[in-house]
Amino acid sequence: MPKTTSHPLTHRATTAAAVVLLAVQAAFSCEPVPARITIASPLPGATVTGCSLLVRVELSADIDPTSLEVTLNFEPIALSQAAPGQPYETTVDATFGALRFAAEGDNLLLVRGTRLSDGVTMTAGSAFTFGGFVRAFQITDAADLMEGPLAHGRVGDYMLENCIARFIIQDVGQRDMYSVGVFGGNLIDAELVARPGRESFLELQPMLNIETVENAQEIEIVNDGADGAAGVIRTRGPDDLLDFTNPSTSAGSVVGFPALADDTDLEIEGVTEYALSPGDRFL
Repeated sequence: MPKTTSHPLTHRATTAAAVVLLAVQAAFSCEPVPARITIASPLPGATVTGCSLLVRVELSADIDPTSLEVTLNFEPIALSQAAPGQPYETTVDATFGALRFAAEGDNLLLVRGTRLSDGVTMTAGSAFTFGGFVRAFQITDAADLMEGPLAHGRVGDYMLENCIARFIIQDVGQRDMYSVGVFGGNLIDAELVARPGRESFLELQPMLNIETVENAQEIEIVNDGADGAAGVIRTRGPDDLLDFTNPSTSAGSVVGFPALADDTDLEIEGVTEYALSPGDRFL
């Protein structure tokens, strides 16, 4: 059979034709990349935990960066770029007034920018949940204690804290504080996270009757907050007398006073629960 051979010029011509064909196909099949605004963080539907929120926005080349407008729950926030070509970012602290915690509903991040080609405003949005955090724990490190003129917390006491506020519950057992706080299990320290070193709260003593209070014998962490719900610390103990003062007897000599309420140690048990939710500044 005759042998068929090909000439190198034929190969080159075929290759060149293929390259031209591919180029023509690419020219007709490729479309310009559309202008876009991408919210990389927080993603829509995400739940953000912790005490800060990373906002990260990516812009395509056809978006005018000087036209960028960003709002969180309709309050403006400013984003910046670390270097050309990098995303625009900022970190929003949990104390940002417009930020809603999980129990208050979802948050809405809106981003607007102008398309350079025709001046049309482009918009992107992300609805997300900010969970914050709350912790209930027994203090084992003195670094967790508060500082201030009336700070009385000690290692062994109990802490309830979130991104906004911190509270210390005294451990059970007698620890006389100012004569009217002769028993444990009481709220003794409180501060705002944004204002450390100013603890000026004295003590809160649950009362059961005139001159009788809960003498807490037990304290427990009901919920440590890891599940995103409120942290809860519970104390329990019998009714006991405050021997420091006896105003009911003095008042009774003038206006009369029920005997049951006059310096009477009732046969009942008191239970107090201290609860702190992620976004609250109060127990």
